[in-house]
Amino acid sequence: MNSETPESQIRSLTRKSLLIALLCLPVIIWQALRLNHRVLRVPEADGLSGHIEGRKPALRLLLLGESTSAGVGVSHNANGLAGHLATALARQLECAVHWRVIGLNGYTVKQTRTRLCPQVASGSADLVILVHGFNDTVNWTTPRRWKNEIQQIISILDTRLHRARFILTGIPPFRHFPLLPEPMRSVLGLRADALEMASLGLVDEIQNLQFVKLEALPASDFYCIDSFHPSDKGYELWASKLVPLIVQ
Repeated sequence: MNSETPESQIRSLTRKSLLIALLCLPVIIWQALRLNHRVLRVPEADGLSGHIEGRKPALRLLLLGESTSAGVGVSHNANGLAGHLATALARQLECAVHWRVIGLNGYTVKQTRTRLCPQVASGSADLVILVHGFNDTVNWTTPRRWKNEIQQIISILDTRLHRARFILTGIPPFRHFPLLPEPMRSVLGLRADALEMASLGLVDEIQNLQFVKLEALPASDFYCIDSFHPSDKGYELWASKLVPLIVQ
């Protein structure tokens, strides 16, 4: 049985990732430069809002955060996480769903707090999906800073939205990205694990917050052309895994 506290496990993961990174620094720098040239730049999707008809009054859904909230990998957000979530929620709850996206490729939790939160209108959402983790992992956001920023985001929006419900998605599964080589894959995987453990700690502290882990996409056709972001099929799969936990 593991007797370590969550805080000590987070510190252990962080130290281990730092040690591997320092020992393999020349290789990781070379890998990062190589990836920077190889990875295709895919824009955010068109369509920042939409509506799904339903028998019951509308649920107002907001996706807030980084590239996967903004539908990078598909041409329109109706085929991204927002559209697939809205369609599945409307079917499960038998209600109309009005969805909106406020997200930008490359954003961290700090940028969401300072630049995206001010764009959320008062009383405009019932359910907020916070989609973050990739950029904070690669930018080495510490677990403490991660928790602090998310706490501030929820505090800001909780007042503005009059007690909405919040879902924090898991970190994208770095260990399964097709283009990521070792040792970069392991370093980023460890850092992602640390942020996910910090996220679980937040759920214990914030009553109206739920954490939902993202599963690895099973095959290449679930990724878009850049091999990092989901395709239409990948977003549909993620939505299908998120909806049952949201509905509970």
